[in-house]
Amino acid sequence: MTWLQLATRLVLVQVMMAALTVLGLGVLGAAPAATAAARVAGPIRRDEAIPVVGTMWRTWRSTFWRANLAAAPAAVLAVAAAGNLALLAVGGVEVPAPAGTLLASLSALTGLLAVLVWLIAAVLGGEAGSTPGQVLRAAVLLPLATPGTALSMLVTLAGVALIVTTVPVLGALCGASAVMLLMELLVSTRRLLLRHRLARA
Repeated sequence: MTWLQLATRLVLVQVMMAALTVLGLGVLGAAPAATAAARVAGPIRRDEAIPVVGTMWRTWRSTFWRANLAAAPAAVLAVAAAGNLALLAVGGVEVPAPAGTLLASLSALTGLLAVLVWLIAAVLGGEAGSTPGQVLRAAVLLPLATPGTALSMLVTLAGVALIVTTVPVLGALCGASAVMLLMELLVSTRRLLLRHRLARA
């Protein structure tokens, strides 16, 4: 697959993610839209023929409640962490300097980990037969069991954020879809390695 073909398909995934998120009224549409994007990400990077629009639509509908329930705790935690940071930044809460710095650092770390769990839950949410509890448990345990993978994910997110802030048009065209493609790659690679290790044990 050429870079142009990959970019074209990522733009299509981005458009579908935006449309499905709006269709779900934003808050309820985001997690299943991300799950739908993760569902087509693997075939896209393997250059497999897949009907992107139809597959994402069917995945969005079939995983709507499962994806939302699995990602909800991480989303709530991320919003709470962002709220703490916002209050500290505007001076809404008076905290002595050392404690304020510690609280801001903890809030930022909590927010990053919550975003990471949300993304992993979105990737795993498309698996048939998984309950929301199983998806959430796997999303929490994966970064704890494999800190190297979690670090790779955080570096990936930072890299995409840097590119998006430097070239905003890329973020608008394929920022979110690129994130889902890279997250799906990292999660599926780690799970494949774990299966191989278990098979050899």
